[in-house]
Amino acid sequence: MIKIIHCSDIHFKKEELDYCSNVWSEILDIGIREKVEAVCVAGDVFDTFSDLVACRESFLKIAVESKLKIFAIAGNHEYLQMGKQNLSTYDLSRISWFHNSGFHFATDSSDSWELIALPYSQDYTDYRNWKIPKKTKRRLLMAHGMVPEAVSYTGPDSEEGSHILEIDLLSRFDADCILLGHIHKRTDLQINGQSIHYSGSPRVWRKGEKGERTVNLIEIPDSGSIQIKPIQIKSAGVYREILLSIEPNGKVQDWEPEQVFAQKEDFLSIELQGVADSESVVNSWKEAKLNELSNQYRKVIIHTDMIQFLDGFSSETIVKKYLEKWNSKFATASSDKMPILLKARQIGLEEIIGKIKA
Repeated sequence: MIKIIHCSDIHFKKEELDYCSNVWSEILDIGIREKVEAVCVAGDVFDTFSDLVACRESFLKIAVESKLKIFAIAGNHEYLQMGKQNLSTYDLSRISWFHNSGFHFATDSSDSWELIALPYSQDYTDYRNWKIPKKTKRRLLMAHGMVPEAVSYTGPDSEEGSHILEIDLLSRFDADCILLGHIHKRTDLQINGQSIHYSGSPRVWRKGEKGERTVNLIEIPDSGSIQIKPIQIKSAGVYREILLSIEPNGKVQDWEPEQVFAQKEDFLSIELQGVADSESVVNSWKEAKLNELSNQYRKVIIHTDMIQFLDGFSSETIVKKYLEKWNSKFATASSDKMPILLKARQIGLEEIIGKIKA
């Protein structure tokens, strides 16, 4: 039985070096515990080229100390902020690092399995001319990009460059298993007989990345199907989204992180919604809350763009009567019903502000 760790999109970043280092260390600790033959990192090891320069020694120190065999390819993010430099400028040779265009055999003839590394490229148009050797043992392909069938179209990609990996390109390698990076949500696909797997990002990189962060444990038996098992990265924390209502006088709904079982590694995104006449009260609460929570959790952001402000709104007679009726009917509602009731109250107040402005 051959065991391999598949991960991607760690996005080492100078401003989050300790966090990224903890995630990377945990990944390699899993590799040691599982006695894997290799760790395969399918691109976007670093968030930008400048982060590669700033973080590479920390990344390599952890890698070397693990004594694991590590294969990594460049993703599209390694090319961001590069300017006139290139990926050969800074040495990553203490691991098996592939960034030149085209495909590369990462393993050698003594291995009982083979890995083909296909680094990110903006142009794969010549792939039909590639001379790909015939498979002689269990073969894995590692690449970075987006298989169009993996996600629904959500508009133009916000990142630079083309990230499309066509099935025809991938199928030419006759791989038993395809290990991909670029999509941050863990995804498993079977397309035209191709077994395709995104490990997802093992960290919370940006707003909206919900759910547990994982890496894949690849188990390759001597014969039979390859097994893919996700393993949670606990040091990554999770993304937690909290929606809070504000009163017309600017007072924010009482809330504490313990109510969502927040942990110190978590990314908290607090969204304030409502209609109010006191922007200064809201801003004072936001500043105080950020000061309170930022030292307790990895990352905290508070959004106020869903609030509508109107001077004197809380003193309007119609607003007072509306809130009196709402409170008399719903203030003691069960906690499971409260979110939808607060949303209904928000809609009612927005209707009122529309009438006042008209």
